[in-house]
Parts: sequence; structure tokens; C-alpha cells
Amino acid sequence: MRRDRGGFTLIELLISIALMVMILFAITLVFAKTTETVAIQEARTTVYTNARYALDIMENDLMGVLPFDPPPLPIPPAAGAAPPIQPVQAFWMENGYAVAGQLPTNVGGGHEKQSGDIMSFRATTTVADTLQTVQVTYMIIPGNKVLDSAGGMQSGDATHEKTARTERGLFTLIRQVRGPDKTDPRIYNQRCKVREKGSVSEVEVPDQELCHYLISFNLEYLANNLTFSQLDAPGPFPRTDPIGDGKGPNDVGLTALRMQAVRVTMVIVEDIGERQERTIQKVMWIPQG
Repeated sequence: MRRDRGGFTLIELLISIALMVMILFAITLVFAKTTETVAIQEARTTVYTNARYALDIMENDLMGVLPFDPPPLPIPPAAGAAPPIQPVQAFWMENGYAVAGQLPTNVGGGHEKQSGDIMSFRATTTVADTLQTVQVTYMIIPGNKVLDSAGGMQSGDATHEKTARTERGLFTLIRQVRGPDKTDPRIYNQRCKVREKGSVSEVEVPDQELCHYLISFNLEYLANNLTFSQLDAPGPFPRTDPIGDGKGPNDVGLTALRMQAVRVTMVIVEDIGERQERTIQKVMWIPQG
């Protein structure tokens, strides 16, 4: 008996191969798009999480601010003896940023790097795994710079200087802590040291880079008329006349300005492509004890 043998013709094979190539191409496009979307979402999540974490750290520091009014001396000093040194507040805020004495400079495209404020205060707060009384400073540095061990800035990734689309400057939020000087405890200019677990030696606490891809870091204070006010240049309590040190006009009689709350506003993007921009704002109340 004669048996018929089934099979594919050359045209059918060519059509099948073409369809298979098209399906594989479509799957590849979908996979690539999905991978890109996941990467972007992870970048956004990381940046936004770091920003909220930075605000939580800042709020925790402000909760430990030293009293603006120095406590009374517990025991009068002996005749002719100098009174004991007491911890004093030194709360100041200024418009603009400064690191290692450097002034703001221009970015390519003519954009000013004057997109952030600076705040510094004394507080009893967390330093590494310890609780210390330190001078805490929050400021921003250019995104294409990194901090060195001496507290200055070194060149970093040049692509993080500005955004790709609008060429706005990119910044990094820094938390800096300094302890009292050994010769004069009223001056806080020493790097804090902590002893690591299981070690007999102390190591210096580095400055923290809290949040990257910042476009703006803006500080407002709750004024005496109970409205939040911007920092003018110079502000009402600059570095040269901090609140609470008992020396300048801000601490004379009833004219003393008392810091009740700070409103922090940060504008961030997920990367240099600035596909998405987000504004995060938080009001932080300061104990008035």
C-alpha cells in the first residue's frame, strides 16, 4: 500500500521563521521596557526614601536642641574663681550654602548654585551609636563633588553637576557634626569620635551624605507673627549672631528671637534625566524648655 508523507513546504517554513522572529522581537522590546521601568522606579524609591530619612534625622536632631536660655549656675563659684563653662545654644540659619569657606559658583549654562540654605545648632543627639552634645550643621554641596576626610570637597562624578534636560544644578544634602574643642568647650570645631564595638581605639565620625539629586533645599522659620518666613540675605539670625549664645542683639532683653519651628522644603529628582520631580515638605517643632 502507498502511504502519504506529510511535511512543511519551504514557504511555510519561511513564514514560521518570520513570525517567530517578530514574536521574539516583541518580547525583547517588552522585556527591555519593563527592565527600564523597574530601574527608574527603584531609583525614584531610593531617592525619595533617602529624602524622607534625611528629614527624620533632621527632626530628631532638632528635638535635642539645647535650651536657648542657659540654665542657672548650680553653685556660686568661689571668690576670684572663674564661673564654670556651661553649654550654650548657637542656632543660626543663612541663605545659601558654604563648605570649607567656599562660596557658591556658577554651573555650566549660567545657573547659580545658590539653591539651598544652611542651618546649624547645638543639640544632644545621636552620633553613630552614641549620644553626644554636638554642633549639627545641615547644608548642601554640588552634586559633582564629594567630601574628603579633612571636611573639604573633592571632584566627583562630573555628570552629576546639573540635570540633562533643564541644566539645573544638582546637590547633595550633608549632615555635619562637630564636638567641643579641648581647650575651650564653648567652641565646637572638633570631629566627633566614637569607639567601635570590640575595639579599644576611637575613629572619627565622617560627614554624612544624606540625600542626592537635590534641586533645592529651602528653610523657613516660624516668625513672631506665627507665619513662616523666608531667610533674607542676611537672615535675622546669621552665623555672626546666632540665637542663644547670649552675646548679640538676638539675645538682648525682650527683643530676643526664639526659634519655635522650622519648615524644610526639598525639591528632588530621581536622576540626572529628571523624568520626575517631587517636592517634600515637613514642619519641625523645636522644644522650648
